[in-house]
Amino acid sequence: MLTLVTYTYNDHDFARTQLERIRLFGNLVQAVIVVDDGSEEAFVPPAVPNCPGGVEVLRHPANLGPAAAKRTGIGHARTDFIFSIDSDIVCDRIWLPSALSFMAEHPNFGLVGAQPLASDLGDTLSHALNIRSRFQPVPERPAFASGEIWLLRKKVYDAVRGLEGYEQRTHEDWHLCRKITQAGHDIALHQTGTVRQTRKIRRAAQVRRDGVYYFQSYRSILESRGPEAIVRVFTDELLHAVRLADTYDAQILVYIELAKILLVLAELHQGEGHDVVFAEVVQSFTKVFGRYPSIMSAVEQDLALRSIPMPDNSAPATHAGFFTYLADIVGVSRLERIDTQTLPRSFAEESESKFDFHYLL
Repeated sequence: MLTLVTYTYNDHDFARTQLERIRLFGNLVQAVIVVDDGSEEAFVPPAVPNCPGGVEVLRHPANLGPAAAKRTGIGHARTDFIFSIDSDIVCDRIWLPSALSFMAEHPNFGLVGAQPLASDLGDTLSHALNIRSRFQPVPERPAFASGEIWLLRKKVYDAVRGLEGYEQRTHEDWHLCRKITQAGHDIALHQTGTVRQTRKIRRAAQVRRDGVYYFQSYRSILESRGPEAIVRVFTDELLHAVRLADTYDAQILVYIELAKILLVLAELHQGEGHDVVFAEVVQSFTKVFGRYPSIMSAVEQDLALRSIPMPDNSAPATHAGFFTYLADIVGVSRLERIDTQTLPRSFAEESESKFDFHYLL
């Protein structure tokens, strides 16, 4: 019926757990492929009794990134359907057969995905991410499904030539989804059953994930609709974070949005003079938020800055007006709470707890 494809890079426990869950799907899974994307120690699969084709491990000699891992694994599958699932994603037993039934009933759909629910693992960040994922809207006619979990129709994947020729390390999901929809096929976000993201990650990983994963869409908005449009997008996202933060005691969401906006604004100026502009953006942020030491310490850690450049009062701070606008949206009392309560708690949790590896760090 289908091939299950999953991936590992120095996080073999996740992959082994994923393979142990295959028994939940009965006889649906005929073959299993694990892509070991250049791990320090080669992945050794556990026995999978219910899989007649056994487990095939495809190993990259060096880490090539998630896009290459998916190109290798999905491209190697030979069954009519391909179930690509990241090793830290868990779906319950009903999701896969229900998604297969949906595809059987709707032959024009080339890809079925989901919007994974972040697991609340007891720390400040995972609680907040759980809240954020619970209130993520599901579009009626989605044009995109995250590469964390895909059920693919092989003939459609082959017809659009899959990820062939795609050389970037990330954003393979945007690339493939665009090819599928441009070929006239539909995409669904299946909501029967539960899909969860189980990895416990650090605050820095989350900031960089948000910045890296959504950077291209922000740049597209800026290039096609101009600065006013990107300001509206940032404003709406920050206001949404404020509402969730106040309703569900998840103030770190506001910090995550501010740090992501800082990172994206700085990186939007890639090209000639990039380092100078990057420093100016950070200086502008410091001019507005420098009175909050925990916020500045978190930014220094999460953006991997060697040091925070101090604002040069003799030179114009081009972005300071925008950051002042964002600070006004958040409000002084909320910023003080984030600075004196939320982030110190996050610092303490990260110093005491074990967090899972993530390839962006």
